[in-house]
Amino acid sequence: MVIVAVIANIAAQVFNALGVFFVVVNLHTQARFFGLQDTMLGTGVVIGAAAAGWLGARMGLARTIWASLVLFGVFFGAYARTSSFLVGLGFLLLMAVPLGAMNTAVSPLLVRAVPRDVLGRVFAAFIPAIQSMGIVGVAVAGWLSSSVLRGLDARVLGVHFGTYDTIFLAGAAIVVISGIYAAFAFGGADSMPTP
Repeated sequence: MVIVAVIANIAAQVFNALGVFFVVVNLHTQARFFGLQDTMLGTGVVIGAAAAGWLGARMGLARTIWASLVLFGVFFGAYARTSSFLVGLGFLLLMAVPLGAMNTAVSPLLVRAVPRDVLGRVFAAFIPAIQSMGIVGVAVAGWLSSSVLRGLDARVLGVHFGTYDTIFLAGAAIVVISGIYAAFAFGGADSMPTP
């Protein structure tokens, strides 16, 4: 579960670090409108968090987490390929709903899976691990965008790839792969008894 949470957090932090550059370069919009993207993300996360209880009761917490992770990655990939600011806002809203659902479903599943006598220690290690790796993800994305992929202007099968959309697309692919991994790794987690 830590791996899945870390990967989702890295993708979110990469968006936070490079999002303003993506808005200017790929969405051809002034940087001052970047705040609207945070508004859409916040709205989507709240909707997803509100829906998580309903989804968790019907699908199971583990299924809610891995399905949300896959959807988050798919919508993040779609966002990476868009060139319209308004369409991008729509994809951000769609991307944030599963992110909010996943973030909300993680804690109850963790409480169910971890023995009570070590629960505090697990949470004390879980949250800093996720945040620390998010910082590493930001550093790697910053390094890639300023050195290895700086000025990338490539076409593959007629599709244009630039610096920021390539980094976002790679992050989205990693998120989808981790969601598929979680589907198998969480196996019987939804059938675990509630303590």
